[in-house]
Amino acid sequence: MAVEDWDEVCSALGSWEAAHLTTDDPAAARKQHRAWVSKLISWGQLLRQITEHPEYSDRTVASRIEARLRHLEDKLALWHRDMTPEKKTASSARPSLESRIGKTAGRFGGSGQRPSRAV
Repeated sequence: MAVEDWDEVCSALGSWEAAHLTTDDPAAARKQHRAWVSKLISWGQLLRQITEHPEYSDRTVASRIEARLRHLEDKLALWHRDMTPEKKTASSARPSLESRIGKTAGRFGGSGQRPSRAV
């Protein structure tokens, strides 16, 4: 079924994002990601049109398509939204998450370092 294939590809995108968009230099990956998400949204919109036909009766599939489309649109906004210069400045002025975690851990007797994994 086309919906199953589309949904499977959409699901697989999450692990690809974790592996490629969280690196130190994700520029090429971001370009590829935007293209893929845009295509997946286009396919989802086509599937949505099919489920909107009066003779299409499976509302469960229609709901899944709608939810996945919202998820893809959220991914696009999360990974590719453009920041205004003011927001970039404000963001860079804030302490990093790592430094905030380290300070908090220190207050509670921790070192602020990640625990090592036992092998």
